[in-house]
Amino acid sequence: MGNEDFYKNLYDELYGHGYHRGNEDNTRYTIENTKKIIKNYIEFESKSSDIKILDVGCSNGNFLKNIEKEDSSYNLYGIDVAEKAIMYSIDKGLSEDNIRLGSVTKIPFEDSYFDIVHSNDVLEHLKEEDRDVAISEIYRVTKNGGYFVGKIATIEETDKNQTDNEILNKYGLKDLHINPIESNEWVKKFDVYDEFYMISMDIMVMPRCRSKISSSAASAKYHEDKKEWFSDECNFTFHYQIVKR
Repeated sequence: MGNEDFYKNLYDELYGHGYHRGNEDNTRYTIENTKKIIKNYIEFESKSSDIKILDVGCSNGNFLKNIEKEDSSYNLYGIDVAEKAIMYSIDKGLSEDNIRLGSVTKIPFEDSYFDIVHSNDVLEHLKEEDRDVAISEIYRVTKNGGYFVGKIATIEETDKNQTDNEILNKYGLKDLHINPIESNEWVKKFDVYDEFYMISMDIMVMPRCRSKISSSAASAKYHEDKKEWFSDECNFTFHYQIVKR
């Protein structure tokens, strides 16, 4: 048995104390990026106008509502482990049939169902033993020719309050980003699947790091032959676009 109940209980409690209650969150970059990716998918990959998009860890529904504004014909789906997150998403007008309680480690949809799977700041919240399981589930539900896109934080959570800390202590955690790993370690996990082809990767310098490095150092370089990121010692977030061939 996996850790689905652990995550559900943890995030039910966090959301009960206002976690991600606001209408805006940190998805702006992936919203704009995903809009471009959807257009590319329709132009180059899709053989159907029936585009299905899944947001893994849909939280308050902000990402999906912004994609809906771009084109209301998309079939939008979301999963989250927290019941309040599901409620917030449905309250935004998202389809009650398509927003489901569920974990990335056990996605409640059939194989090869989605054209695009989006995940923003979700995978780093998993325990180490669940990371590979989550990627295998994302791989499973993504169509051949479909895209997996999103962002992973490679540092500890910085936006915490006293209530969050008390809840973390209750669940035996020091941070919601559980033992974060570097971007090259995530690349290795994606590389397990030969059909997962990395189209693009990007990094962003955290605001607190910008004073420590030069602008040239802010552009870390990815070496295809070594599968490694070379960068300043400062921390980054890792953005990716993967196609399943």
